[in-house]
Amino acid sequence: MNQYAYCIGGIGINFFLEPPIFLKKEKVSVPFETEPKQGVDLLFHVTEDSFPKDGKICYQDERCIILEVQGQIYRYQGVLDTGGDFLWGSRITLKQESQNVFPVFIHAQSGRKEEIYLTEKQLLTMAGFEYLMVHRKRVILHASLINFQNQGIVFSAPSGTGKSTQADLWKRRYPIVEIINGDRVILSCENGRGMAHGLPFCGTSGIALNCTIPLTAVIILRQGRENRVWTPVPLEAIKALLSECAVDIWDTKGMEIVIRLLAEILRTVPVYIYECLPDASAAEFLKLFLEKEGVLQDEKKRRY
Repeated sequence: MNQYAYCIGGIGINFFLEPPIFLKKEKVSVPFETEPKQGVDLLFHVTEDSFPKDGKICYQDERCIILEVQGQIYRYQGVLDTGGDFLWGSRITLKQESQNVFPVFIHAQSGRKEEIYLTEKQLLTMAGFEYLMVHRKRVILHASLINFQNQGIVFSAPSGTGKSTQADLWKRRYPIVEIINGDRVILSCENGRGMAHGLPFCGTSGIALNCTIPLTAVIILRQGRENRVWTPVPLEAIKALLSECAVDIWDTKGMEIVIRLLAEILRTVPVYIYECLPDASAAEFLKLFLEKEGVLQDEKKRRY
């Protein structure tokens, strides 16, 4: 059995892969360690057993069925993109008081023994990554994340609205800026302080660093004819951010956790709506605004 240890969103995640399952490293990938971390154990193996058919149906569509069987969540989610017809699913139990193994099944036809190569992103998808994060009080947000002198600024927006563009504008205008992720960010609240975490994979931006940084501001982007920023009422901010959160629509408990987490973040981190132009003036205007608000501070003037 091959094992790989990760820390994502501040949570230890350990992959245990039984042959014929093997890891296929992505181009953008976080280094793994040889010793498991305390956290979540994910066991991936091939089975010919039938998937449970009795239980409460939480959700169902053409390619997916979610069942609750005796307090456990079973997922069965269609065909893996590996060149074969491998159906897959997972069984998830959540017990905070102990470390648990969450089996992830690949259902193979009888006698099939060919090797299966999967990336970290595929493995996490199969294990229900969003579900595991949400139930540990973390949420994956459709957003870009930059590091400005150890101050995390998140740009959240639907696809095509300019979140990656804004991150690039800041990087070009201020070379000290580090882009942590151009597509996804994990948000959490630790000891009353908002935190932003990168992921070890990315979307079209090709930028992904697996690190953690204090969250300084959340910017909800909108396209505009001029640069204009304002503070939304809490309900408007939660509604805008919730629409960009990765949470299972069938998971009502998880949705409640996300709403409470967003409300907690809003109490500790300023959130703004920013209508802006897709040029360098947008970065300059917002930086000046955040400095005037006392949100963004020069590293030399900051107290630790």
